[in-house]
Amino acid sequence: MLFQSYAAIISSGVSAEVTDYNDAAELIDRATSCFYSGQFDSVINLAGKVLDNYKAEAPGGAVLKAYSLLGASYLYKGDNVNAEYYLNLNLETGLELYGTEDPRLIGPLNNLAALYRNQGRFMQAKELYNHALLIIEKQPADEQTYIAACLSNLASVHRNLGEFNQAESLYTRALEIVSNDPKAKSLDRVSIINNLGSIAKTLSDYQRAELYYREALEFCEKEMGNKRQLIALIYSNLGEVLYYENKYDDAEKSFLRALSIREELLGEQHPDVALCHDKLAEICISTGRKQEALDHFINSRQSKKSFINYVFTYASEEQKLRYVKNYPYINNALLSFAQIDTSYQVRALAMEMLLDGKGLVLEASLSTRKAAYYTSDKSLLSKLEHLKQLGENIAELILSGSAVMQSDRYKDSLEILTHVKEKEEAELSREVSQFAGFAALRGISVKDVVQALPKRSVLWEIVKYDPVDFTKHLDNNESESERYLLFQLTDQGEISIFDLGDAGRIENLIEAYQRELLSTQHTIINHSEAKAIQQLNEVTDRLHELLFAPMESTLYNVNRVFISPDGAINLIPYQILTTPDKKYIIEKYEIDYLLSGRDMLEFDREKETHGNKAVLIADPDFDADLVTSEKRDKSTMEDKSGILLNKHSHQPLMGTCLKKPLGRVFSTHRECQSVEKLFVESEIFEPVLYRGAESSEIIMRTFTEPPAVLHIATHAYFCTGVASNDEVIIDENPLIYSGLLFAGANRSIMRMRESDGARITSSQDGILTSLEVSGLNLMGTELVVLSACQTGLGKVVSGEGVFGFRRAFQHTGVNSLIMSMWDIPDHETVDLIQKFYRYWISGDTKSKSLRKASLEMLNTGRKSNANMHPLFWSGLILIGNPN
Repeated sequence: MLFQSYAAIISSGVSAEVTDYNDAAELIDRATSCFYSGQFDSVINLAGKVLDNYKAEAPGGAVLKAYSLLGASYLYKGDNVNAEYYLNLNLETGLELYGTEDPRLIGPLNNLAALYRNQGRFMQAKELYNHALLIIEKQPADEQTYIAACLSNLASVHRNLGEFNQAESLYTRALEIVSNDPKAKSLDRVSIINNLGSIAKTLSDYQRAELYYREALEFCEKEMGNKRQLIALIYSNLGEVLYYENKYDDAEKSFLRALSIREELLGEQHPDVALCHDKLAEICISTGRKQEALDHFINSRQSKKSFINYVFTYASEEQKLRYVKNYPYINNALLSFAQIDTSYQVRALAMEMLLDGKGLVLEASLSTRKAAYYTSDKSLLSKLEHLKQLGENIAELILSGSAVMQSDRYKDSLEILTHVKEKEEAELSREVSQFAGFAALRGISVKDVVQALPKRSVLWEIVKYDPVDFTKHLDNNESESERYLLFQLTDQGEISIFDLGDAGRIENLIEAYQRELLSTQHTIINHSEAKAIQQLNEVTDRLHELLFAPMESTLYNVNRVFISPDGAINLIPYQILTTPDKKYIIEKYEIDYLLSGRDMLEFDREKETHGNKAVLIADPDFDADLVTSEKRDKSTMEDKSGILLNKHSHQPLMGTCLKKPLGRVFSTHRECQSVEKLFVESEIFEPVLYRGAESSEIIMRTFTEPPAVLHIATHAYFCTGVASNDEVIIDENPLIYSGLLFAGANRSIMRMRESDGARITSSQDGILTSLEVSGLNLMGTELVVLSACQTGLGKVVSGEGVFGFRRAFQHTGVNSLIMSMWDIPDHETVDLIQKFYRYWISGDTKSKSLRKASLEMLNTGRKSNANMHPLFWSGLILIGNPN
């Protein structure tokens, strides 16, 4: 729509230039005509021919128009990756040709802003829209129509930011301009009326919204019959308000009309088509037509799956995350429907949606990396290595912060590095997708998972969701608060659903549990262990009532529970929940944690392993001077990606976490020595122990091949609420907020603080962020053990797990990961780790070994009447393959 609003400006700016190039001009004209009729594949073909055949000789205006048509077409097709690529080229080329104030920039500015707005990057969109408005306001007074379009675009951003009064005011002003301007196009007026209807809908003024939408449709069908994509949008919007008004027949007709147009224009595999099916399903549920509702949900799921496989082929990981945020695969309406319809078909469809949708981005990214590694293609491996280097560069820049570097240069450097990384990730996805059998979303059936479930076990798929009431028809502003829902699948294929309760209540209790664990040692020292246990039980008893008790009566023949948590439930270890008889869950059940139930399909498959080498890293000398950094030029320094960056030393962004020099953790040497001894005696693994200055992060970066076991015993950090002092940080990857510390870390921290101009490269700084970890290759590594405090924590992202060490190491391809959920006292850590390895070496599974080690320590504590608190015996959890 934004492209269309400025088509006149772009055309008037280039028409004289392209007359000498009849072939290019003809292609552009045909492509423009196809765009207006919604034939986007034809647009891409024709505009592509202009660039392929005439780019070198055609004037800049023709090239601009081709870029613009390509970008806008991909934008309508939902391919934001290619859209962003061409729209950036469009704007960059326009700036080079015309400067910063030429009216021919208005189209490029607005089209790129529209893309950013679709991706939720509202501040970037607002900046571009303001630029366009400044240009148009300098044009002659008779160009009021284009001022209206700019006002409308700014209003759209205010609407996205929840600033509805400002948005409505801007739309109203824009509508007044176009209504009084004889040159105004019907499209501009219809777009503004449609947007005013959307604001009224958001404010729950449905009658006014309906009037706006019907007025817009009347204009469309009378004067704009060829603008079918806009007509489909208005029919969809009208259908929604009619549904809220309980006018089911009219609502269904509107959505069916929108569906028909969109299927014809966009194909059946488009998010907007899926949206129509979802809304039609809700109408069918409300009118008692459950089978029709199910059919629409099935069509919606198929459409989403197909489009995700298409989009993820061209997307970076960040773009994939943005996509699933804007077009959620997990449908709240289907989850709600599964609770009121007990048929197996409905519940199976809802559970399969969860099996597919949870951890979707991680699964797709890991599949890409696996394919690249296992093909042994030199070009793909080179791209993976460069992506790892880019991650190091970004980590180094953000850790250094921007207190000394000029804010604009810091922001530009970070944007450039992030853009390069995303571009190369997208290229890697595209190249890997050519291999047979590759798919971002395979589609998992309940039957597949049932076959993988061991006897006497159940799978719990937990999801945080917004309930949908099919009788009240509440919109987003009035909807009920979020809740947690649990799907239970038995080894016999039975599916049950349990409403665990209000998400806010559960999350408050989880926060209370975390506070209790933080204060436990203080309570034990100053009061007693019994008091500390009592205080913790007051919280865990209530968590048991919500998270375990509702299902417990169905577990009469079950001894093992596989849990795929969601949201903040990722942060609570179920094994420490207390039952009414004051027993711990771990004493009754074996608990295994998964990202998604589909992970079980991988457990019994043959894995590629790398010999029997076990790497043990312990007791780093944080004061070690590993590299004497020479003074560098204080203006610029080239990083590994070839981009010039200002590299003064800076106040660390992580200053809230790394405030003072770190003391050595000597007990970790004893811990790894005991593990080394066990490995030597068993002759199963060949251990290599690094200590002191040898415990360098270089070890992690230079594996000739991944080890079978990797055990890291050191300090770790996890930061919360960190922000740049000058507020220029942009969309930072949450993996930057956690890290492992190796030899030399203290010197790096102090150098960054002292601003002495010295620099240590990220491969030598002793600080390995989770972002850097995620670029490592640990494909085939059987087990990673992180014996460091709180390595199980991180930023929780619903549907995608915990962004921290957990996500980072899963991204590397390890089979299993053991992490700590809190600070475990040194002596107990050594004891717990030693017991775990002893059981594992003797032939038990990893899951059973960790459970036995914990229970042995608990029972020993009970006999001695000390160290019975979960702090001492249950701080480690296992993620991944438990076998």
